[in-house]
Amino acid sequence: MQIKAKRLLVRVVFAATVVVVGTLVRQRSVATHATGWLAAGWVLTALMVWRVGVAVRRALQGGRQHMKAGVNLASIDGAAAAAMPPCLRGLYAMEKRAYRFAWRSLTAAPVRPAGPFGVAAGPLGGKRTASLLLTLALCAAAVGWRLPHHVAARWPLAGAYLALLAAVLYALVWIVGERRSLHEGGHRIAEGTLMLDLGLRASASVPLRAIDACLAVGGRIRRTDARRLTAGEVATVSIDVGQPFEAVICGTPQQLAAGRLLLYVDDAASFVAAVNRAMAAIRLSG
Repeated sequence: MQIKAKRLLVRVVFAATVVVVGTLVRQRSVATHATGWLAAGWVLTALMVWRVGVAVRRALQGGRQHMKAGVNLASIDGAAAAAMPPCLRGLYAMEKRAYRFAWRSLTAAPVRPAGPFGVAAGPLGGKRTASLLLTLALCAAAVGWRLPHHVAARWPLAGAYLALLAAVLYALVWIVGERRSLHEGGHRIAEGTLMLDLGLRASASVPLRAIDACLAVGGRIRRTDARRLTAGEVATVSIDVGQPFEAVICGTPQQLAAGRLLLYVDDAASFVAAVNRAMAAIRLSG
């Protein structure tokens, strides 16, 4: 994660530098028409063309690799993901899941929880969704009311309203999809591993042998060094993990360091009892 963060920082600094230098070169070229500033502008333009060419070349190479098996949804999806910068692939993965869960909610498909220990029945989840929907409605109404004051022409105004409608629908997909993902999430124990699923937000696989303690906390714990995977709810379970484990946070696979996890589980007592029984069985088996 530190390497990814450094690469992202370098790219941000590079982009900011290009913008600042480009603005300066343009201003000086217009003001002085000096040969040096004109040459600097051409060099900067050549650099940007080269960067775009490298990005297109990489995208084409990734697309060819994924198209070898033929053109289908899977190959198109793989090519699109390969063409993206690494920092956007996690968001792309979350967006696909948001569309899928929103469609399942729209079509009233049966809920299929990922595990027996649910994470969607907390007291804050429904309120959070309602507040997001209310905020979206108020913002859309305010923007829609102000649009005629700023866009007078008929067709540009129609285009602005269509853009507003698209933005509202896009936000609804995320709100509804995220809520449905919690209903279809849930934790389970399988093959000596505690599988955590918090919908769009996160998932993780924690080996039972790596768990030092699992107990119900009833929201009373206050640990700043703990990682919270609570899906918008107050934590009800605390798990101490003694070694790094694999997780997917906001669509991005990563390895989390050992430490304390704070979770929300609908039935914390049953969850803790099941995890402790499974831990005891693993240790007794050798």
